[in-house]
Amino acid sequence: MAVSTNPGDVQFSSLLSGAYGSAAIALFFLMADAIRGDILFTPSFMGQIVLFGTLPADVTSTRLDAVALYSLAHLLAFVCIGTAVTVAYAKTSIIPQNAIAVGVAVLAVLTLGTMSVDRLVFPGIIDGIGRVPLALGNGFASIAMAVLIYQTFEGPILSRKAEAPQRQNA
Repeated sequence: MAVSTNPGDVQFSSLLSGAYGSAAIALFFLMADAIRGDILFTPSFMGQIVLFGTLPADVTSTRLDAVALYSLAHLLAFVCIGTAVTVAYAKTSIIPQNAIAVGVAVLAVLTLGTMSVDRLVFPGIIDGIGRVPLALGNGFASIAMAVLIYQTFEGPILSRKAEAPQRQNA
């Protein structure tokens, strides 16, 4: 059975890959914050800076309103990223047809986007989160998104080549 790239599949992958990526990085930071002893601090930190205009050095406590609002903004941003990568994968030949290439493409978009936001709009946000946790969180999000995008169009990653569905453009 062939796996198609019809518009419904592209929309499905765009939305779901963004949701998976957003959930993966949120879960990573939930665990990182819990280990650090300050649960939900990272989404609160981000929300206070991005949505309320607080300077990174002035964020000292967790605000649940910032967590809730930032979670929605974060999901929307990841759906946009998922859409960009899904369309690039399904409709163009920019991204090679393998799961690793999709993961690298997503990681590149996340990294460049985060660095741009830090340099151009909210200086100091990366230092406030931490470079290593941010890199790990982006890595987990990239894996989640890449798996979903690849499997939508190519079939299961771990199937044997003889059994794998063949890509068929709509």
